[in-house]
Amino acid sequence: MHPYKGSPEATQDTMPGRTAFYMAPLDIAIGQLKGGKVRAFGITSKTRNAAIPNIPSIVEQSYANFEIGLWFGVLAPAATPTAIVKKIN
Repeated sequence: MHPYKGSPEATQDTMPGRTAFYMAPLDIAIGQLKGGKVRAFGITSKTRNAAIPNIPSIVEQSYANFEIGLWFGVLAPAATPTAIVKKIN
């Protein structure tokens, strides 16, 4: 396993086969998918995506309860003052 600083680096290593697979966000992978540089096994939403309708969902491939949503969190150092955390919230 290689620690990546972001999706672009992980995608660049996946295209030539330096990684076995990568679960990339669609906005990162769509160009490589449409350009034929990577192959998708499936998407992690329950239904197909209109931008890539030819790629089936994992649910369609016999994994009925499989769904991964994209999660974003805002992180700060543990010592961040409470006033700043409240302002961000």
